[in-house]
Amino acid sequence: MDLVFNVALDIERYPEILAYVQSGQIKNRTDHSLDAVLTLGVRQVSLSCECRVDFEKNKHIRVTTEENIFKYLKAECFFTEIAPNVTKIEYELDCEMSKRSLEVLAGLLLPYNTKHTLSAFEKHLNRLEAA
Repeated sequence: MDLVFNVALDIERYPEILAYVQSGQIKNRTDHSLDAVLTLGVRQVSLSCECRVDFEKNKHIRVTTEENIFKYLKAECFFTEIAPNVTKIEYELDCEMSKRSLEVLAGLLLPYNTKHTLSAFEKHLNRLEAA
């Protein structure tokens, strides 16, 4: 479970895992939180988002932001070890974009993005376990 949790918090390596993350930078870190900046996009279209990540090791991660592209954003992951080397992850996302056009775009992209993200993290974890 340590590996899965650590990969989820390894924001600076997200560009290696996720094609739509152009950069990830941790600005500040404590034992239970970090402040990060993610730049998301494709080719020349990108946006940067500062976020706050609060966590309890191997149990819970909560991401929030005050960025003005969102009216609000709260994402949470819950980690449960269900067998040796098998971790169940429950993911919840609650957000609303600040503009209707962004809301429509997010509605179109989010189902694809979620599947792509899960698949990319699984592949990355499999590579780490095989090494």
